[in-house]
Amino acid sequence: MPKNDHFLKPTLCVVLFRYGGTVVAACFKKASRLVICAPCLPRFSGALELFTKLSVSMVSCEPINLASLKFQDMLSDALQLRKLMAEHRFSLTPFLSDRCVSPVRIVGTIARHAGTLSLSYRLRCHGQPLLIPAPAAIPERRHGLWKDTCFELFLAAKRTPAYWELNLSPAGHWNVYRFSSYRQGMAEESAFAALPLKIADETDGLSLGLEIDLNNILPAALSLEAGSSAVLRHADGAITWWALAHPGPQPDFHDRSSFHLFLPPSA
Repeated sequence: MPKNDHFLKPTLCVVLFRYGGTVVAACFKKASRLVICAPCLPRFSGALELFTKLSVSMVSCEPINLASLKFQDMLSDALQLRKLMAEHRFSLTPFLSDRCVSPVRIVGTIARHAGTLSLSYRLRCHGQPLLIPAPAAIPERRHGLWKDTCFELFLAAKRTPAYWELNLSPAGHWNVYRFSSYRQGMAEESAFAALPLKIADETDGLSLGLEIDLNNILPAALSLEAGSSAVLRHADGAITWWALAHPGPQPDFHDRSSFHLFLPPSA
C-alpha cells in the first residue's frame, strides 16, 4: 500500500498477529511502518484511523515469521499500547450561566479492561469558593446526591435504550440507578452493594477515583457509550452543571447525544 501523505511522521510500529488463536498488538519504537498480519485485517478494518493518530506513516500486508518474534518483549509493548488506546481523557464544561465559573476546571480519565471500568476525576477550584461535602466516616448508598457537589457517569450499550447512572459524592457516598429508556423506569441497581471510591484532597481541589466490575450489568463483549458530568454547589448556594456537552436548551445529563465517550469491547 503506498504511503499516505496525510499520515504523521513515523515514530512507532504496531504489529498485529495471531498467537494461540488470539490477536496480539505489539508496539515498536523507531520503526518506519505498520505491519499487519493479513489474517487479522478483517477484525481490524476500523483500526487504521486510530493507528494514524499514533504517528504511523505506512501500512503494508506481509507474512510474519512467528518463530522470529520475541513474545515477551512484544507482549510487554502490546500491553502498553493497549492501555494507551483504551484510556480516554476528558474535560467537562459548564452549562451557560451568568455565573463566573471560568477558574474552575474538571478533568478526568475513563478506561475499560476485562469488564472492569476505571474512572477518575480531578476538580480544581482555582480560588472559586465551592461547597464540598466532608469525608464521611462510613460511606453509604444515598439518594439525591446530585443536590450537592457530585460527580456523575452515565453508561449504556450502543443502540439500546437502557442506561445506568452512577452518582459519586466527594463525601464517599454513592448510588447507581438503571433506566429502561430516557428518564423512564428509574430504579436502584441491585448488582452493586458498594462502590470503593478513592478520594484525596489536593491543592486547591480534590481527586476521586473508582474501579468497578461492570460484568453483572454490561458484559465485556458489549460496546459502550458514556457520558460524564458533575454538579457543583457554590458557596452562595447556587448550582452549576458540567458535562462533556450540553446539546439542549437546559442542562440534561440523560441526553444520549451528550454521551461522547466510546468504550469498545474489552477482553
